[in-house]
This record gives sequence, structure tokens and C-alpha cells, in this order.
Amino acid sequence: MAVKNTSCMLCVWDCGIKATVEDGKLVKTEGMPEHPVSMGYICPRGETLPHYVYSDSRLLHPYRRKKGGGLERVTWDQALDICAENLTKVRDKYGSKALAIFCGSVGVENIEVAAFAQRFKSAFNTPNLLSVENICYRMRILARQLTFGRYTGEDYKDAECIILWGHNPDGSRRMLGDLIREKVNDHKMELIVIDPKRTELAKLGLHIPIRPGTDAALGLAMMNVIINEDRVDREFVDNYTKGYPELVEHIQQFTPEWASPITGIPVTEIKTIARIFAQSDASCIIQGINTLDQHQNGFQNSRILSLLQIITGNIDKPGTWVTIPFLRMADLRLPMEEKPIGAEDYPIFHSVWGRVSPYGIATLFPKAVLEGTPYPMKAAITTAANPLVTYPNSGLYRRAFKALDFRVSIDPFINETGELSDVLLPACTFLEKDSLGYVYGVVNSEPYAMLRKRVIDPLGESKPDWWIWTELAKRMGLGEYFTWKSDEEVFDYLLEPSGIKDKLENEVGIYFAEKGYYQYKERPFPTPSKKIEIYSDT
Repeated sequence: MAVKNTSCMLCVWDCGIKATVEDGKLVKTEGMPEHPVSMGYICPRGETLPHYVYSDSRLLHPYRRKKGGGLERVTWDQALDICAENLTKVRDKYGSKALAIFCGSVGVENIEVAAFAQRFKSAFNTPNLLSVENICYRMRILARQLTFGRYTGEDYKDAECIILWGHNPDGSRRMLGDLIREKVNDHKMELIVIDPKRTELAKLGLHIPIRPGTDAALGLAMMNVIINEDRVDREFVDNYTKGYPELVEHIQQFTPEWASPITGIPVTEIKTIARIFAQSDASCIIQGINTLDQHQNGFQNSRILSLLQIITGNIDKPGTWVTIPFLRMADLRLPMEEKPIGAEDYPIFHSVWGRVSPYGIATLFPKAVLEGTPYPMKAAITTAANPLVTYPNSGLYRRAFKALDFRVSIDPFINETGELSDVLLPACTFLEKDSLGYVYGVVNSEPYAMLRKRVIDPLGESKPDWWIWTELAKRMGLGEYFTWKSDEEVFDYLLEPSGIKDKLENEVGIYFAEKGYYQYKERPFPTPSKKIEIYSDT
């Protein structure tokens, strides 16, 4: 029996886990107390990882769909040859951009999956890498980039006031919930919970039962109170921001009296939470993962929360929103001039000040397939993705996938999208390969990384994603772009710019940088004005 340290990849928190292996089989998973970020926490999904790995739904061998229906087991060589032959047909007849590659959220957390999907799409010369990003977290990333020029994250450990805005850590982020309980019980923190539901944490603080979907109205009214009661950090605003006078004028119409009937929150409570937030020396809004993003107003919701932090001076100091260093890794993308679908319709999503997103607008995919607009799409590869379940209007996506000439699924499981695919390629799980545990820079605001070490050997004939893309590329004459031969080579390459590969060999991981406190005093913000942009010309 052996106990191995690794990290979980079933969601964005990437918690440290201890995996018990007996006779080559995973038998138990527990939290890792020495992990400095997750601190021993493990959720029910993490606890049941053995069931996940040995599920009856695991795809353990390559399959192809027979002409009369049903699946037929084939060898890896046969499966990859079928893929190469049909993708070549589609490219020759309709052009390379007729191929769409779907990379799911798991592919965002799993750096290897996302990196190799991006490399293959460019080598194939299709611009259409599609992801959940255009209905997901990127709304928040874009809002903060357009405001600060860089991504800022919540440095909540030293906060004196926390607003949980549409967020219930007890359901998915218990380490944060436990920290809040400790600090509230010790009278070291004021807690405000803005949530239609009265959660357990809401009982510890001031609960604001907002009407769903009216968060922007509440945020505007809070700014109205803070500005008109002169609770603004004018020194910070005057020296480091652009557009405050425009905000003062704009905000006058959005009074608490205006917002109250919209939000269902009494005027007195709107004023109270605005005052509590503004008067604390270190205030931090922590919004839920996508509760405010997956909304027609998602981008502006995130802009409003940014402005609340800014006008109160709660930026780049402990306990507020701070600049989080990102791990420097090799970029596997290849040059690509062709723009993906949706780039013209959603230009800010595609590019901000020369920073180009690799993703197209996935919600336009059905129209491209069924109507040929803006051009026909005839083939799809899904990797770590299940579009038939995860996108709105699943019936429409089902019709679109059925209408394709060719479909490939790369996944550890036979999911709903895979059931329509012509070829199924078995990817191994994160527990069956070496990879990198690192998503904290964006979602958990910690410059921390850990090697996600292989716990067990791959089941059946399942393979790492990089191997699948490499072997497919070779059969399509694109092998010059895929020269890696092992997990170790892949991650040596990815981590070379960071220079931390040797340091990651320990059992827990490392903090590879320090948080950026008070950086605005030393260097300008990377925006066109070189200041925080309360008003954005872009």
C-alpha cells in the first residue's frame, strides 16, 4: 500500500489530495492537510475519485461507429487512420475552417488538454477552437482586464469586510467558508451575503436576499450612496484612475430609492451595506463562480464590482483585490491569421489591446452547421467537453452534431456527445498521467503550483491527451509540430520559461511568486491611459 500526494482536477479549485494505492489500484482519496491552499479540504466528488476512475462508463478502448449503428472496437492505429482520412476529406472539400474543436472547462483546468487542442487547431489551420469561455468565466476576466489592464483577484485572508456576492463557499469551497467562520466568530471580519437563499454563512452576517438577476441595480445604488455620502478614497481615485467625474454624473440617477423596487431590498439596507463596505480598511467582494457571469449583463456586473472596489481604494493592498502573478509557461499556439467565428460580432471577446483570445463564439456553432453561416462547418473534435449537455438549447446542439459529416470524441468516458460520435478515443484521467496543478492565479488568487503526479497506470488502452493529438497530427502530415515523446518532455517544455521545474519536485508544491501589493505606486497600469479605467473608451 502506498499514499501519493497529488491534486484533484474535477473543478477549478485543484485541491491537494492524498491517494491511497493498493496493488496498483486506487482505493481511497483524502484531503491533504499540508496543502497551503486547500488545507486538507476535499469535497464529495474528490472523496469518490475511485468510483470516478473505475466507473462503468469509462472508455477503455478506441471505438468507431458502424454504418448500421452501434459501436465497434478497433485498434488505435485503425481509429487514428479513420480520423485522419475523414478530417482530410472535410478539409479538401470545404476548407480547414470547416473543422471545429471543442475544449471543455476541464480542458481549461487541465493545461495539457487546452494547450494541445490549441496547437492542433493551428497546425490544421482552423481558427475555430470553441469553448465554454463565451458563456463562462471570461466575462469576468475581460471586465477586469478592461478596467485594470490585468487580472486582479480576491486576497480575502486579511479582509476586514467580505461580501459574498452570489457565492456559497460551503457548497464548493469549504476552506473559504471555514476561514470566514473563524474570523467572524473572532470578531475580526464583517460579513455581508448577497444571495436569494439564506445560506448557513448568511446566518453569520447581514443577509441581503436579492431578487435574482438584479445585481447590477444593487451595485449601482451602492456606488450612489458611497459617492454622494463622500465615502470615496479620493487620494487613490484622483491619482490612479481615469473617468471618476463621468462616474459621479452617471451614478446620480441610480438611487437606493430607484433600486429598491427592482432588487426587493429595502432602501435602508442598501445604504447600510454600502456604508459598511466603504468604511472598512480592507474590503473584498467575492463573487460566485459564474453566478453573475452567465447572464446577459454578466460583463457589466463584473465591471460594477470592480468599480466598487476602486472608489473605496480597496485595490492592491492586503485583504482587497490584488494583482496575482501568473506562472510563465511556454505557449504551444502557432501563428494564426484567420479569425474564429464570432470575432467580428464580439470584437472585445476576441481581442483586447492586441491580446487575442484563442476561442471562437461557441454559441454560433449550430448556425454554422445548420445554415452554413458565416460558412459551413462539417466536422468536430470534442476534447474534455460535452457540448450536448453543457450549452444552452441542447436540442439545437444535438441537431447540429447529427448534421456533421464527421465527429470525434476524446474523453475518459462515453458521454452524450460521444454517443453521437463516429470515433471515440479513450483519454486517461488526470490520476493516470503526470501533469500540472495550477489554476490558482485566476480563481483562487494564489501564485501557487504543484506537480499533479501519476497515481496509477492508465486503465485499458487509454492515453494522455498530448499523445492522442501527437499521433493524429503525424497521420495528417503535421508531425513536425508535435515532437514530444513523454509526459516529462511535455512538462519540461511547458515549464521551461518559469524556471521552477526542479522546485516542483517536492510533495506539496510551491509559491512561485509573491502577490502584487501596492504595485500601482511603482509601475503604471497596462491600460491605454496607464491608469485604472473607471470610464473605458474601449
